[in-house]
Amino acid sequence: MVNSSRQRRQRVAVLGAGMVGLSTAWYLREHGVDVTVYDRDDVAAGSSWGNAGWLTPSIAVPLPEPSVLKYGLRAVLSPSSPVYIPPTADPRLIRWLLQFARNCTNTRWQRAMQALIPLNNGALAAFDEMGHGGVIEPTRTAEPFTAAFRTVADSKGLLEEFEQIPAAGQQVNFEVIDGDEARRQDPALSDEIGTAIRLHGERFLDPSAYVHSVAESVRNRGGEIRSDSEVTDIRASGSGVIIAGEHYDAVVIATGARLNKLARQFGVRRVVRAGRGYSFTVKVDQQPRGPVYFPKQRVACTPVGDRLRVAGMMEFRDVAAPRDPRRIRALVDEASRLLTGAHLDQREDEWVGARPCTADGLPLVGGTEQPARLHRRRSRDVGHHARARDGQAPGRRNHHRQQPRAAARGQPPALRRKPMTNPTHIASPDAPAAIGPYVRAVAHHGVLYCSGSLPLDPATGQLDNADLTAEVRRSLGNLEAVCREAGTSLDRALRPGVFTTRPEAFAEINAAYTEHFEGRPVPARTTIGVAALPLGAVVEIDAIVALT
Repeated sequence: MVNSSRQRRQRVAVLGAGMVGLSTAWYLREHGVDVTVYDRDDVAAGSSWGNAGWLTPSIAVPLPEPSVLKYGLRAVLSPSSPVYIPPTADPRLIRWLLQFARNCTNTRWQRAMQALIPLNNGALAAFDEMGHGGVIEPTRTAEPFTAAFRTVADSKGLLEEFEQIPAAGQQVNFEVIDGDEARRQDPALSDEIGTAIRLHGERFLDPSAYVHSVAESVRNRGGEIRSDSEVTDIRASGSGVIIAGEHYDAVVIATGARLNKLARQFGVRRVVRAGRGYSFTVKVDQQPRGPVYFPKQRVACTPVGDRLRVAGMMEFRDVAAPRDPRRIRALVDEASRLLTGAHLDQREDEWVGARPCTADGLPLVGGTEQPARLHRRRSRDVGHHARARDGQAPGRRNHHRQQPRAAARGQPPALRRKPMTNPTHIASPDAPAAIGPYVRAVAHHGVLYCSGSLPLDPATGQLDNADLTAEVRRSLGNLEAVCREAGTSLDRALRPGVFTTRPEAFAEINAAYTEHFEGRPVPARTTIGVAALPLGAVVEIDAIVALT
């Protein structure tokens, strides 16, 4: 979407004026795209208003995790439970909950975590970039960030999670302290707290103030924001879409838990449900120095001005359902036992917001089946309540990983339940996410068309550029991971293409390339010298591969 003197400026509509939609609009303006943002209400009127505001990439993990199943059926049917499922006969919700439960395993959690790491690693830098580019509202360093527990046994689950996160390629900087030390550092903690975990390197913000600041920056950059403008229909045109009677080259759907209403017609079949959370603000005698999290009770506390926001609970209920006062009472009851000096009888800003949730806890980001229409949605809004954690970049690189799926009998996981007559987007948890507005590969009529593969480490998202041989090996390895997801390999390649900024190193590139095929027949190939490649890479390799 980059503008040039010989190409008209592209025009994009963004649906949703929350954190996701506005940060996307901000980065589109950064790249010279004309942007109009539509919202059914106003800026930050949805889940971006009353959430906990945590920027915690080191602990941003998929929502479906093994500990969720430990609540049990009786507990989740109770309105006082941290995770509440109101009795329902809705078959769609029941099917979604069963899919969610199937993803609450260590294996699937690890696989999903691998997909989130590139987003987590770039999150704070993206907030910094927006700050340098005109977003005035600051992010604040969370020192300390405290996870508090009644007992050592209660802390076991989070500590086990911390052991698994580094194994997936991400670091967590933490220390364990006893209850007395935790209260000395944060006097707002009650005497019931027996142990705590201090996290370092995290941040937090006031979500409503921050999102309004992003909106103001979008306007200052020439973007337009239209409040009270609900979009109920997106119509195709020959070269784009028609929204509210106006033509756009593309549309970004960032409507959170309401995404399926507009996106389904464009082939987005993955169901997005509302995971609703509650919050309110109170005065406290001694304001905590930083955010406080009670994982067992799923309660998150964040300083907001001279008040403390208490957020938490999770209920799977219709996005438009009215606020349930029993959930507020449950949150008050938990907070009264965990905090001291909190004036819980003088609550203000009582709120419920719908966090968009997928069954595997991963975001939906990428192109729809019709190229002129885009959809973008994040399953974890800015520090949202319930788990109250956010580690995804607000729009810096349009990272995308499609959800890892279990393999169906005789069919590769990425193609399960997808007809081969339609183009099917392919991604792999073992390959780095795309760094631009494209997908890793597209399968169509028995052929896999792979996008260019940079030598990026999937675990860190950084260049593996120790030397030219390492770059070739990594690029080919990433291509192989995408091929495996589609049920093929580079042994069935029809024509790879090598792009390099060092054509004089042709012999070295050939040696590493030949090593990958280990004496097997090599396919046809093109090699092209270029002036530059993304991220300063020396080599990029794409491929066309046979599926059948």
